[in-house]
Amino acid sequence: MTRFDTNAPNFTRDENGFSWSPTPEKREFLNDVFDMITKK
Repeated sequence: MTRFDTNAPNFTRDENGFSWSPTPEKREFLNDVFDMITKK
């Protein structure tokens, strides 16, 4: 089971539940990894 910090700034909650979006640092990391994978 995965646990998230629901008080983190990249979590939002509405009537449908929780939403998560990556922080700017995580987004940059994900973009770097994607770039590395697609250049193989």
